[in-house]
Amino acid sequence: MALHLPNQIGKRARIYRQAPRNRRRFGERILIRKEYWEREGWSENALLTFDRDATKDFAEKHGLRSPRTVLTLGNIASLPPLADLPASFVLKPLQGWSSNGVFLVRDGVEITTNEPISRTQIVRRVADLGSKIGEEFLVEELVDNWDERTGAPLDFKFYNFGRRTAYVDIVERNSLTNLRLNRHWFLDARLRPLGFKVQRNQDHTDTEPPLPPFADDLLAIAQRLAASLEMFVRVDLYASTEGPVMGELTANPHGGKGYTDFADLWLGSLWRGNTGA
Repeated sequence: MALHLPNQIGKRARIYRQAPRNRRRFGERILIRKEYWEREGWSENALLTFDRDATKDFAEKHGLRSPRTVLTLGNIASLPPLADLPASFVLKPLQGWSSNGVFLVRDGVEITTNEPISRTQIVRRVADLGSKIGEEFLVEELVDNWDERTGAPLDFKFYNFGRRTAYVDIVERNSLTNLRLNRHWFLDARLRPLGFKVQRNQDHTDTEPPLPPFADDLLAIAQRLAASLEMFVRVDLYASTEGPVMGELTANPHGGKGYTDFADLWLGSLWRGNTGA
């Protein structure tokens, strides 16, 4: 049975018009892979996506720098006075999800809210999160965008099945709490507008995508990293004033949830083998 697609999907998606309804969806593939790893044992590559330090070592082996680590904290109570930290920094939990417990600070201002922030406020907000995050924290360099725009660094998220890039999500992060304020540009593997909606609660921004002059290098790096992992993985990169910078590796973006029916089937059709590539 053919999958009905809305007219606005775009001509590049027409090759998927005959996708059968009984094909496994991407969200299902993510859950099945997790069960496979739990049954057969977690591979080194799989574990790598859950370990920030291991991700930095992995990036370095591939000639890619990561944000510089300022210090690690056993708990948020050991956070020093902000005056003792660099003027710009990121504070993030070593364990957690989404943007819970993440603070982007420049000159005493949390740049996603554009409001002054103090050590006391940070400690209080982290305490309010409770079990949503772990106890350990990392303070690291706040990467500057290649074009020196103000605000959070643009996040270039490459959804890769091994070397094959399905799409790229460029995220302009304007809020860490109200995600609807963030802007997204969804591009294909040629860095052109994808032409259809991927996440139900994320819309494509109809302006020229903010691509650095070394955008092709970002794409090639993401493909090289994912190919070496031999699995489906999302590779997050920054485009800094010093060139490409490692962000993170994510094996289960969005937990496999929130995708449109079409995108769920389309991404599921790209899956190969037990791990996705």
